[in-house]
Formats: sequence, structure tokens, C-alpha cells
Amino acid sequence: MSCFDLEELLFSLHRATGMTVQLLDAQFRAVICYMGERTYCTLLHDRPGAVEHCMRSDLQGFHAARDTGKQYRYVCSFGLATAVTPIRDHHRIAGYLYVGGFVKEQDGVQGLLRCVRELLGDVSEEMALRAAAEKLPRTSEEHFAALCMMAQLCCDYIERHALLPAGAETIGAMAEKYILNNLQSKLTLGKICLNLHCSKATLTGRFRQEYGTTVMDFVNEKRLERAAELLLRSQNQIRAIAEECGFSGVEYFSAQFKRFYGMSPLAYRKAGGRKF
Repeated sequence: MSCFDLEELLFSLHRATGMTVQLLDAQFRAVICYMGERTYCTLLHDRPGAVEHCMRSDLQGFHAARDTGKQYRYVCSFGLATAVTPIRDHHRIAGYLYVGGFVKEQDGVQGLLRCVRELLGDVSEEMALRAAAEKLPRTSEEHFAALCMMAQLCCDYIERHALLPAGAETIGAMAEKYILNNLQSKLTLGKICLNLHCSKATLTGRFRQEYGTTVMDFVNEKRLERAAELLLRSQNQIRAIAEECGFSGVEYFSAQFKRFYGMSPLAYRKAGGRKF
């Protein structure tokens, strides 16, 4: 079976349960990632110190799963039910399956906001955070235990069929894969680091070594390249293409496009991609 089958398996787990599903290598670096409802996390990660709290609690979970060799269930720093399951290759741990993103029914939204206040103090825009938390899927202890059993069965299947890819990708390569799969989303260094489970210093340093540019310049370049492709092979409006490629507004998109390609998006489409 190919790696495609592994991706299909994990996507099916994500689609069936609504959970965030991540496959990580033995160094806790993301290999495959399917995100659940993330508005709550995204709003939090824009606040100083929040990403560090998330990374710290997740690393504690990974270390516990590594040290015990068994699935470890915990509640993350900001109140979401989570589980990490080790995946073995014979007698060594080859990676981990991370699932989570649920609000425990007994805690509710108030419990999440209480965690936020305890760690970050008074929260600005609390109404937006509350609204985002309300969209998160709820789970009882029994329901979450059943979801964790499904995650364990997936890990057993991965082990039995040796589906975990051999060889560790570089941080730069993993960052590129995540960026290309999420160009339409709001991408920040903090969000990318959280999904790769590395610090900003590690990501920026390694990425520049491997690609000779900054992470965010790379993001902008790939968004523009995708936009150029859509301009030529679709009839979508310029505004729709800008949104699909992750630009915050059509004016900003047009300015960036002209700076990169030397002509406006409309002129590029009319010229068939040829520069005058």
C-alpha cells in the first residue's frame, strides 16, 4: 500500500469524527495534518504567549506517550480534549497519531474561557472567542473514549501494514507542505510552528537555510503563483481568486501581483500569462 492510502485513512478518521488528526514522526514533527474547527485556536494563537503554552502542553503529551509506549489522553492548556498514540515499527516508536479539538461536556465553553483567563489574563475580544468556542464539537467522557479507541485502531492498522513513511523530512520541507496545503487560510509563523511543533527560531533559521528566503515571503510567492494559475485556467472574478489564495483584500492582492509579475491580474489574464 502507498502513502496515499495512509493519507486516505487519516482523512477518513478526520471526516468521520470532526477531530483534528495529525501524524507526527518520532521527533514530534507533523507529517500529515487534517484540521478540525480551528477558529478558537487561531484567535488564541494571535495573543502573546499562547503558542508557547500550546506547544508546552502538547510536548508533555508526546513525551508521556513516548515514555509509556501507550496512548496518552489529556486536556490541552486551553481546555480541549486531546490524545496522543505512539506508532511502532517493530520495537521502536516511529511516530505518533495526535487527535483532539473537542470540548468536554462537563467543562463547556465557560471552562475553556476560564483556562484562557488563567493563562493569558483578561482576554480582549472575548465575545469573538466565545463564539468560536461555541462552534467546537462537544464530547462526553464515553464518546471521547470511543474516539480514542478509533485512533488506536488506526495506529494498529498503520503498524500492521507498515504505512508510516520511512525517513524524516526536513523542517523546511514539512513547512512547505503545510503552507501549500493551507494557502487559503490565515498563515502566521506561530500557526505554522504550532503544527510542526517547533520554535519560531528553529523554523525561520532552518527554512532560510533550505530555501534561501523567509517563510512569509515564501507564502506570499506561492499565493501569487497559485493566483496566476487560477487567472489563466478559470473565469473566476479577481476578488474570488484573491480570497481563494488567502489575500485579505483585492486591492492588496492586485498591488502584490503587479509588483511580482509586472502587470495587474486582469492584464495578466488578458495576455495569457505572457509578459510584454
